[in-house]
Amino acid sequence: MSKQHKAPPYSEEQTTEWLAWLAYNMQCNDQIVFQIENLQPNCLAGEQETKLYLLLTRTLWGVFIGLILGSSGTAIFWPSADLSESLGIGLILGLFF
Repeated sequence: MSKQHKAPPYSEEQTTEWLAWLAYNMQCNDQIVFQIENLQPNCLAGEQETKLYLLLTRTLWGVFIGLILGSSGTAIFWPSADLSESLGIGLILGLFF
């Protein structure tokens, strides 16, 4: 059996550009060791990316909290509601808050 060599998914130039970007942002944030959980929103390239990040993170948190509060709130205040109604109410509330 012979090994088949696949083409790398990124060119050497793309890899070098990405690593340079990463090094620059780590330096700006006084980081020595790269940890993905330490990536900051200020690393995003443009205003459009920053707005998209804010929209997505806030929407996801709203939906998450809405589902939790909606399902527990309807269990307390509307015990006859089934699970799909509870989650639906929570989803709607989460999207608005």
